Amino acid sequence: MKQKLPRINPTTLIKSLGRFTLIATFSLGLATLKNWEHYKKYWHGTIFAVQTVDFNMLSHTLPGKLFYTLLQGNIEELQRTLDSNYGLFGLIVTDCKMAAKDCLSEQILYQSKSSFRWTKEI
Repeated sequence: MKQKLPRINPTTLIKSLGRFTLIATFSLGLATLKNWEHYKKYWHGTIFAVQTVDFNMLSHTLPGKLFYTLLQGNIEELQRTLDSNYGLFGLIVTDCKMAAKDCLSEQILYQSKSSFRWTKEI
């Protein structure tokens, strides 16, 4: 014999769905806020600290590396070195022969490849 399933009151069903929707929306909103916090903390905290260390190391090693690759004429290695930061920051090699900050007649010889907007401002 077949047993009949108990009938669910439509009002109870609507209340249950409403509670479920409310809890799901609240949970999703809370999870989104927490993920946004972690995202900001990562990009403005961890990555900033790592890049600071990278820049400190880079300031001591990069001039020698670039000088050596330019003397050797190894342009592929030079470009690979400039692109080794995944485009997060920009490196530019110019033909300026002065130690001044502004070199009016300089030309950009090589630069990092990046999809970020800073490349448009060069």
